[in-house]
Amino acid sequence: MNRRQLSLISFVILFFFIGVYTYAWDVSVRFDAANQGPIRPFTSAGGSIGTTYYEDFGVTDTFGPDDYTNDGRYVNRCSTGCGTNCYWANLCRSSQSATCNAVSCADNPYDSCVCFDTGNCYRNNGWFTLRTNITNDIHKYEILGTAHADCYFSGHGLTQGVSVINPAGNFEITSVDYCSANGDNKGQGSYCTIDMPTGVISWKGGSTCGGCCACEDSGSVYIRMTVESIADTNPPTLNNFNDPGEWTNDCNIQTAWSCTDSNSGMSTTEPYKLYRYNNGLWNDLGWTTNTSHSYMATEFDNIAYGLECKDMEGNVGGPWYTTQYTRCDMTQPTPTISINNNQIVTNITSVNLILGYTDAGSGIFECRYKNESMAWTNWQTCVPNKLWTTTSGDGIKTIYYELKDKVGNVNQTSDTIILDTIPPSLIAQPTSFNIISPQNITFNALCDDLSGSGCNTTHITIPSLSKQCNILGGTGSCDITTEECAYGTHEYTINATDFAKNQNITTGLINIYQEEGCDCVLSQTYCGTSCVEGVCSSSGNEPFVYFNRATTATTVKLSTIETIYVNVKNPTYATKSVSLYLGSFDNIKNWVWFDGHKYDSGRRNISIQLGPKEERTITVKVLGGMPGQYNLAIGSDDNSINKYDEITVNVISDSNTGGIFSSTPGLGIISLFIIMFLGGILR
Repeated sequence: MNRRQLSLISFVILFFFIGVYTYAWDVSVRFDAANQGPIRPFTSAGGSIGTTYYEDFGVTDTFGPDDYTNDGRYVNRCSTGCGTNCYWANLCRSSQSATCNAVSCADNPYDSCVCFDTGNCYRNNGWFTLRTNITNDIHKYEILGTAHADCYFSGHGLTQGVSVINPAGNFEITSVDYCSANGDNKGQGSYCTIDMPTGVISWKGGSTCGGCCACEDSGSVYIRMTVESIADTNPPTLNNFNDPGEWTNDCNIQTAWSCTDSNSGMSTTEPYKLYRYNNGLWNDLGWTTNTSHSYMATEFDNIAYGLECKDMEGNVGGPWYTTQYTRCDMTQPTPTISINNNQIVTNITSVNLILGYTDAGSGIFECRYKNESMAWTNWQTCVPNKLWTTTSGDGIKTIYYELKDKVGNVNQTSDTIILDTIPPSLIAQPTSFNIISPQNITFNALCDDLSGSGCNTTHITIPSLSKQCNILGGTGSCDITTEECAYGTHEYTINATDFAKNQNITTGLINIYQEEGCDCVLSQTYCGTSCVEGVCSSSGNEPFVYFNRATTATTVKLSTIETIYVNVKNPTYATKSVSLYLGSFDNIKNWVWFDGHKYDSGRRNISIQLGPKEERTITVKVLGGMPGQYNLAIGSDDNSINKYDEITVNVISDSNTGGIFSSTPGLGIISLFIIMFLGGILR
């Protein structure tokens, strides 16, 4: 089972043994007991009990129990010369006789088997962890050592500890050569265990001698195993992949990346492959050792990147992609500004800005504004309308407007307006202050505004007469008409306005006298409406209706159609609606109609509307149906004299036609057919 698949229980055990440690390590060791000898954990330098030491595989340790760096020492009544059958004393005699006191050595293991020459007769002792590098992937790992001696049942020879192959690392125990610890007969227990799936090695060793014993009977441990690299099947992981963003104002679009592989490591020759999307296609840029890339894109083209990473074992991670299309925008936004809707001048400093803002690329971000020779406002949200205050003082005012898009492209525009707060100068009056109605009143005006926006209009009114006239450009003259019979003293107002709507107003009085010989005027009163042919016409007077005898044909040839003209006159100042009719006690009433109403059911009746003082001519059509003399009347709603008129119409036969119809009263055959035809239509 791969250690990456350790159960939760195994991890709890490991946590108890080694605690939490974030360093990337391969193997750890901790000695919980190591009596009668120094500790050498992965180094010749001494260690201490209870401390966990961490190291990596891949090196070979060159120190050990045979390098004569360890201490041999004299222990009272139990020196390095003692042992079963005087083992070490005999060894001293045979190999170190020149320096060992042979007289004092005997076969008695307790009393006289003593060698005081501890400088030459000793046994190496101590506790070691050793690594041996066989290949890059195979390593030997040893835990070994012996105690100096164990006397008086004191447990001086006890050894105990734990070592762990990192469960999150890249190594596992593949075989065990030895796993032994010296037994114990003093109730302390002994064991040596190697849990290959979890990589946990633990041991405990004591003493098996009685009383004071030699080193070979005291605590010892010897553990050796083979540790190999775990086959790497995991792909690299992505550390970072720079996303250039959605929009940029630099068409040199760049990205950078990095990957890691905690097992076999990243490939040294082709660790990265980049893909680039541009012009609507993905492009494979091949394997590389580069960790960055830049591409000069076409403006507004969609750019994206993809990435794969490879480790030393050929495992490929990815692909990973940037999260969005990146487009470059180097085009400035388009601002537009209009002051007061393109008004040229104003007479107040408060103006309204009509603003436009468009951008073909990344979109509008913010706007700002300023007056000429003034500081910009802060950047702010763009709006279509904005109230603004110009600087004071008459003259041309320039307002600047700047626009920024989302990638920082800016563009500026401006508009001007003339500030004019001074009214124009004005000289104006009527040519005469005494007028006889219905004469015109002529007003002359001279307007001057050369230092401002210029004169626009001089407006003249006489409110009491409801009369007015205008002088475009301000300088010139205009007339106001007076009505018949008008009189009295009236106030006039002359108002000169410049293009900024500044006003200069003057007033005065004018006298209007009645025209002599106006019959409708009695004493000093004046006609309420007007004089019509010497008669005062009020709102109660009705229209005149009469035949125009000067233009009317009163003789009609048989079987022909002639035109008769009727005049209708409205003598009042009010709009009048007039209903007219044609009538006769003779048969001619069947042969007449108002022009344009020939085929109407009410061909002899029409209604017209006359404006104030309007006179209109109405045409009537007459058919010569049968020779004779006939009376024809035109009238309005009643038979008042002004609303009724009558003429005589003679129908004659053509003297050149001859025949029975030439002079005989009655209808000719042609007229008969016409009358029958019209009668059928006009019924």
